[in-house]
Amino acid sequence: MLLEPPYNLNGSSPNPDLPIRWRYMKHACGENPRDTYKDTRMDINWRFREAYKKASDLKKKQDDYCELALAGKWEGLGAFPQDLQWEALVDVVRGRVKGPSQVANSRYLLYEAQQAYYYGLPENLAISSVTSTAAEVMGLDHRVGYIQKGMDADLVIWDSHPLALGATPTQVFIDGIPQLESVHIVQKPQVFHNLPKVPNFDKEAGEALQYEGLPPLAPTKRLAPTTVFTNLTSVYMPTGDSVELAFSTSEVSGRGVAVVRDGSLVCSGAHDECLSTLDASDVTFFDLEGGSIAPGLTSFGSPLGLHQIQEEDSTNDGDVFDPLVGKGLPNILGGDSAIVRAVDGLQFGSRDA
Repeated sequence: MLLEPPYNLNGSSPNPDLPIRWRYMKHACGENPRDTYKDTRMDINWRFREAYKKASDLKKKQDDYCELALAGKWEGLGAFPQDLQWEALVDVVRGRVKGPSQVANSRYLLYEAQQAYYYGLPENLAISSVTSTAAEVMGLDHRVGYIQKGMDADLVIWDSHPLALGATPTQVFIDGIPQLESVHIVQKPQVFHNLPKVPNFDKEAGEALQYEGLPPLAPTKRLAPTTVFTNLTSVYMPTGDSVELAFSTSEVSGRGVAVVRDGSLVCSGAHDECLSTLDASDVTFFDLEGGSIAPGLTSFGSPLGLHQIQEEDSTNDGDVFDPLVGKGLPNILGGDSAIVRAVDGLQFGSRDA
């Protein structure tokens, strides 16, 4: 979207009293040029250096030309040095162009703000990170990023608080014109319209400062053999090939508890029923604040936890063989009757996986 054309493209000159009109450029440094030109990342970086060297040389020739012209030394000066191929990069060298720092799907931008708020960014800063702050960084805060008189009427109406997970647009206005037709709206409970409650991460923030952002990954000391989860609303347990509800607060008065001993769930239900025979001095307690306990979740087909940089083959195990596609699985892996499980490739101890 181009809100305002850069100066000099339409014959105009910059007005120092008006906001800067930036030009924008994307630099694809990863899989896009690699897949197209079959180069490595080192090849791509070399081509960038080569291109910027030519742009810098052209900029110097232009600056030298202008210096002589301003001094009135026109004799033998010739035509102004310019090359359409490098014109855009010359503007980059001159600081007239902005570009994205990384690839991010625009559908996930609000989710990034929700995560930032969850982990401690104040509500106003989380909202402004995808509205006014972003507009200011792009040099467009005189047009967009705020709801006030004189601004472009670009608005999003949400079905719940924008920082609540699952917040969905019910209508989008661009220049005051609604963009969505035949919108299906599901009315959410009032709690979704309130600012979400988030945990207190002061302890984690302190450790991040203490260890300069890299707290040790070594396990802590062994807990007591018995662990009690309190303030539970429900417990789900595997039964044969299915998962069934084993306990719910609808069955008792108040919240429930779950007792785990040596890695096995030994009791779940009412507080008094499960804790009457326990020795509190040999128990570790965790308050789940109304949470639920369920078997570990799995994801079919997801590379989650199997690599560090998703688009870089050298940092992961490559493509997973699919018995239903292509040549199938090699015999050494079990042949076409086998299925590759994510558990077979979990990478422990990584800060990026």
